[in-house]
Amino acid sequence: MIVHADDFGITLAQAQSLLALSKASDKSNPLSSVSIFANSPVFYDSAKLLHPSVENKTMKVSLHLNLVEGAPCVAPDEIPLLIGERKTFCHSFIGLLQMSLGPRRSALYQQIVQEFDAQIKTFLRVFPEQQHSLRIDSHQHTHMIPLVFDALQETIQINNCTLEHVRIPVEDLTLYAQFGLKHMIPWQNRLKNSVLSYLSRHAKKQLSNRNITSSFCGIAFSGSMYQMTPELLFALEEQAHQNHQELEVLYHPITVPLASCLDPENLPFATACASDGRDKEAQSLLDIKEILYCVTRSSTHR
Repeated sequence: MIVHADDFGITLAQAQSLLALSKASDKSNPLSSVSIFANSPVFYDSAKLLHPSVENKTMKVSLHLNLVEGAPCVAPDEIPLLIGERKTFCHSFIGLLQMSLGPRRSALYQQIVQEFDAQIKTFLRVFPEQQHSLRIDSHQHTHMIPLVFDALQETIQINNCTLEHVRIPVEDLTLYAQFGLKHMIPWQNRLKNSVLSYLSRHAKKQLSNRNITSSFCGIAFSGSMYQMTPELLFALEEQAHQNHQELEVLYHPITVPLASCLDPENLPFATACASDGRDKEAQSLLDIKEILYCVTRSSTHR
């Protein structure tokens, strides 16, 4: 089982807190994977903090591709379809999906390739060893939009990268019902899971099974993973094992002050980033770390 934290490197303080949460000396803490923003203002400083853990293989790192929040890695004028008046990304997941189906889809595709190319190159400057073991996910899971996924595939080829892993963020909700938790899943998250399940078919057709974490947890309680119970995590891991799959459990720990978010004026994203639910998720990892450690050890030794 991979216990993963998204959004590494929004601020240097947040990066330090995440590394403290996952320090290698604390073997009972299962947090062993993070994804990092290449378009963060503190990318280089936070990446250098992370690099020793990646180098000694106590931490896996993914590139957290971003088309929806903050400033781009290329000049804003080069990608006008992605950028608003404030020279920052201006679309939500739904906005990108709608545009990807419209008359400007060809131009949008080329601009996404430009931005993804810049983000991948930025990432590889600090993590050059990842060129042939590239791990990919994205902010708001936008890489599941078929046109965005195709742009990603082209960019990977341009950079001569070998894809090791790409997240397919689709969750089986069956076990939530068995443990009496399904009623706690917000309708928005159920809808999100359904939309991602439909869109992911395109990506799955183009990926080999070895590139996919084929069992995933983190949509149903997105933003409130502190509601996960150890019993449900055990059951999800056991289900993944029986299906000869690897389980990725996604958290968003560590609250960031609103003014320090990637784009404080983009309130839907900044408010989520500044939510105290993120600190609750961090605390939940600490509260159940012994049990999660047993789960990860059992999966490792099978």
